[in-house]
Amino acid sequence: MPITDAMCLALILNTKGVVEIGVYNSLFDNNILNGQAYGVLMISVMMTASIMHWLVKLLYDPSRKYAGYQKRSLMGLKRNSEVRILVTLQKHNHISTAIDFLDLCCPTLENPITVDVLHVIELVGRALPIFIPHCLQRQTSGSASHKSYSDDVILAFDIYEHDNENAVSINTYTAISPANLMYEDVCNLALDKVASIIILPFHIRWSADGAIESDDKKILR
Repeated sequence: MPITDAMCLALILNTKGVVEIGVYNSLFDNNILNGQAYGVLMISVMMTASIMHWLVKLLYDPSRKYAGYQKRSLMGLKRNSEVRILVTLQKHNHISTAIDFLDLCCPTLENPITVDVLHVIELVGRALPIFIPHCLQRQTSGSASHKSYSDDVILAFDIYEHDNENAVSINTYTAISPANLMYEDVCNLALDKVASIIILPFHIRWSADGAIESDDKKILR
């Protein structure tokens, strides 16, 4: 483990929080700690919690894991190597546009493509983020009729894969996470699947009367 990562881990493990405050309160209430010791311990907890965030942020850069990804593009592909495309969808009206783009890639039996489709959904409330690989979900449930937030996405790309049999391979995923963290799901999946192209939905669209509509700016950021 690099020294900076080890230091970050040590700082995080030494961080004191609610549990320690509860223990100190209990010891003080039982007259095991005097007022001076209790005050010093509480001040140390507050100071540690105040500076720990900045120290970890200074020492650890999570974007370092993408450093080797710069050459993973169409220009960097070797001859006759597999082309992997990551398609990111947010709304159902993005499906037809994504399929039209895949048609422009002209997949054939001699030059097949692998497409990873990620449907991102904004997480509302305090539930934990969820990442669902639907191929594994089907194997676990034993049925393709398992209900999902992304049923329309799965069905549309299953039909596209069937229409382009042996030329297109589709893997569908659903990521339910806060709007400001959706980019991590996209980047992590692209890194894991070694995608050469990442397709993102355009944030501006035109309505039937020609007016310009814009998606949620939180998603755009």
